[in-house]
Amino acid sequence: MGKRDLRRQEQQNAMLDAVLGLLKEQGFEGITMALIAKHMGASVGGLYRYYPSKEAVYAALQLRALERFDAHVLSRMAACGEPKTRRDALERVIRYAESWSTFRIDHPHLFAVLDQSLSSPHNALDAEGRALVDERLAPILDRLSTLLDTAVQHAALKPGSPVERTQLLWAAMHGIEHFRKRIADPQSNEIQRLRSAMLSTLLHGWGAAKGLTDVVLPTH
Repeated sequence: MGKRDLRRQEQQNAMLDAVLGLLKEQGFEGITMALIAKHMGASVGGLYRYYPSKEAVYAALQLRALERFDAHVLSRMAACGEPKTRRDALERVIRYAESWSTFRIDHPHLFAVLDQSLSSPHNALDAEGRALVDERLAPILDRLSTLLDTAVQHAALKPGSPVERTQLLWAAMHGIEHFRKRIADPQSNEIQRLRSAMLSTLLHGWGAAKGLTDVVLPTH
């Protein structure tokens, strides 16, 4: 990488860091390129050399968050090894699904970026940004689909659409985290209890034996 490319990358990263800080105070709607420039002590015109719009900046920030989330998932899955039994196969599905919650603990600011984009009724990205984010998200979801299919092959689950099951798990794990806002003590075991109950319900519906899920799922 040449000096010019390195400088460009440094500036892009600095812009993403600035937006990550501003999001906590302003929310996406309150951020402008002028505000980013002021936060960085830079000119507005100079910022447009690196990103053409705040939507492009936000898309790049989501890509950064997805990259970190993917690395987080892979790190957790590496500790499991290859599945040899139906319990192993089911445990890998659960471990992957719970990565969304552990990502919140390990990388709260990047978690907030993804959580905000999933929660907002308004799409903050233009068509190009959505395409880039969807392209990066696809292999992350495909990996979960593969784990679900492997669980079927090990007779841990009954046959069913791995894509549909992936979408349901993704939506459910995201939704469970929102209950944290409504619990008096967010550090209590209530979220874990709800998460285990939700996973148990889904997995039983897909054919997992109750005795098996009772062994694999965390209990509190």
